[in-house]
Amino acid sequence: MSQNQFFKKSSVAGACFAFVITLVIASGCTEDPTAESLLGSQLITTRVALAETTITAAGTLTKKRPIPMNSATNLVGKFGGYLAYSPIRFAPVVNDTVDVVAAGVRLKLTSRFGNLSGPFNLNVHKILKDWREDTLTWRGVTSDFYAPVSIGSLTVTAAADTEEVYVTITDTTLIRNWLQGTGDPNYGLLLFPDPSCDVVRGFEALNFFPDSATIPPTLQIETRGPSGAMDTLKYAPIWDTFVGNIDGFDADSTRVTVQAGVVYTGIFKFDVSFLPQGSIITSANMLLHLDDAATLLGSPSTEKVVASRVILSPSDTLLLESTFTRGEVRGSDPNEFSFDARHATQFWATGTNYGVGVTALPAKEFSSFDRFVFFNNIAPDAMKPKLKIVYGVVQN
Repeated sequence: MSQNQFFKKSSVAGACFAFVITLVIASGCTEDPTAESLLGSQLITTRVALAETTITAAGTLTKKRPIPMNSATNLVGKFGGYLAYSPIRFAPVVNDTVDVVAAGVRLKLTSRFGNLSGPFNLNVHKILKDWREDTLTWRGVTSDFYAPVSIGSLTVTAAADTEEVYVTITDTTLIRNWLQGTGDPNYGLLLFPDPSCDVVRGFEALNFFPDSATIPPTLQIETRGPSGAMDTLKYAPIWDTFVGNIDGFDADSTRVTVQAGVVYTGIFKFDVSFLPQGSIITSANMLLHLDDAATLLGSPSTEKVVASRVILSPSDTLLLESTFTRGEVRGSDPNEFSFDARHATQFWATGTNYGVGVTALPAKEFSSFDRFVFFNNIAPDAMKPKLKIVYGVVQN
């Protein structure tokens, strides 16, 4: 038994059909299913109507949320409106019997963002305030966070994704004070892009579970002892992180931006109040259309994948579930991202609907400036965010 029909509701287009489930529960059984042997049996017929429908997003939003990065990769540099600073804290062992001849910080660069062949020019500043890698955000690095006068620099041209560079500390007074245990408290060094810098670079950070190829930032100090003997001291950081920023994406009324390293989250809300009470979501797919021209990814090339999480709070749209579903191209359209939204839609069908938040994948959100830009709910119909739902309703 089946039936087909098409319906339309508030920009909802779809089809529905029904099927019948028949259950026979017998109180006993015999070899001959006569009428007498079926006495006491119960015939239960359940009619389940399935419907398939597609709706467009009821609301979209880009939300900025500066958060601590504390990742396995730090960023530093400048490109366009992007800025990234990297504070690093070393703790050299006090040794007041040697003199500092030279000092610098060695970095292993691993990625590029922006002008891939642009100048990578940095300055080094003394940090004036205490900080922690698990709490510091962009808002904490104000002008009183570091000394205004640079004590070191780096001037190179980005040549490859992976390379090692040496940031020279030209004024070694601070390093000498660290070794002698004198002077101001040691809050570390801030790597800061020079105005001429035109690329953002990623470099390996302190990792408490490193592999053999990991090279964290290294403070290298050339010393001369009382006898004139030269020595090289090397120290890994005790803390390191980065803070990044770019302004304005949350003011764009035509696009939704998902920006790693800052971070911007894309918010999408679909009105599923039309679903009958007790609906069972058998499948749901959220479809977002990428604005490829506005999307900007780093090098080495990154797979085009983002993450979607259910929003858990009506007052805090950035309070997201810890688990996520991947959004990526699965069909013939190279700019259409598809997400498995069955869990989210079933959650919304219970009456709790604050939408979903779309971010970069966790591995990229805290270690890159990758930017994905999607069309919002005022785009042409073909590019609007959509939700395709197949759901079932038990009928009497």
